[in-house]
Amino acid sequence: MSVSTAKAPSSDGEFEVIDTKKLSSGMRNRKKSQAELLVEGTIDGAAKLVPEDYKPYVEMLKPAVEPVFNIIHMLIPYVFMIGSLLKDLWEKAQPYHVSINIYRYTKILQT
Repeated sequence: MSVSTAKAPSSDGEFEVIDTKKLSSGMRNRKKSQAELLVEGTIDGAAKLVPEDYKPYVEMLKPAVEPVFNIIHMLIPYVFMIGSLLKDLWEKAQPYHVSINIYRYTKILQT
């Protein structure tokens, strides 16, 4: 069994070998969050409450919880980056904001 590797540039311009198998296993070794444990517990509780005919379908949802939370875990940094970008854009747009300009111009006209 071969391990797939890739070469990526490092900070000194040289190429370093990256073990992609090691990188991809990082999410599997992630500690489960409280929300994830809560959802899994809720699914277990729901499996006990539903009729026996529906119990296998409810239990089939449990393996889908981990990939969903992995995706959410991977998207969190991007959500913060988008929020930071929107904040920067908002601050850059403030000189062009209508209410600020009206106040500024009416103040000039009154003097």
